[in-house]
Amino acid sequence: MDVKVKIDLTEKEYMRFGFYCQRKFMIWVPLTVAVICFLAFILIDIALSKKSDFVVLCVLAVIAGVSTHFIGSRIAFLRIRSVWKSSAPLMGLADTTFSDGGIYQVSDVGTLNLSYDKFFKVCETQMAFYAYVSSTQAVIVPKRCFESAEDVKTVRELFIKNVDKKKLRLRDEKGV
Repeated sequence: MDVKVKIDLTEKEYMRFGFYCQRKFMIWVPLTVAVICFLAFILIDIALSKKSDFVVLCVLAVIAGVSTHFIGSRIAFLRIRSVWKSSAPLMGLADTTFSDGGIYQVSDVGTLNLSYDKFFKVCETQMAFYAYVSSTQAVIVPKRCFESAEDVKTVRELFIKNVDKKKLRLRDEKGV
């Protein structure tokens, strides 16, 4: 059964996708910085022949990690927003059809015809489906665009039926 959807992506939805793509970066980089800072503080402490308090070194490392997280978040926000502003005209209204053959999308820019074997990964969040064609590019389908919950269920079933299980990150019917 085919499911037809009219997608009109908003800036907020695109920003959500951008942060979803960056989530691993936002966790590992600050953690790595905290560990590196902690080791650097210990080496400096040893080099200066001081006996600093271990708790002080831990607090400094945590401050470095948290600072990196906030700075990284801001940089990511500004980068994702600039991509949105430069690409917004390309992300206008798109008529999208999900079928057993894949996803077919028609917009002012052109047409897109993707078979399910072309997907790098397919993820479902509470708000949208992300059908990745590379690690940072995806067909974004907000769930608000579907006419009914039954259409969402049908699209989920199409992904389960046609996409390799290793590439799927879908929620169950209860939303988990």
